[in-house]
Amino acid sequence: MPRSGNSRAGQVDPALAGIGAGMSGLGPSYPPVFALLLMAGAGIAMFHPPAGRDACRKGGA
Repeated sequence: MPRSGNSRAGQVDPALAGIGAGMSGLGPSYPPVFALLLMAGAGIAMFHPPAGRDACRKGGA
């Protein structure tokens, strides 16, 4: 993941999380649902470090 100030991770990761969680309701059996929820969890996990860093920068810390 790039460490530049204008990373696309802040845009892509929440979308990945939302799509994975939203599509999990459409899974016909457990394995696809598990894979989609795993994708959603990965999107959330990738979003947290940049979001925390940006909040500290904008908050003046």
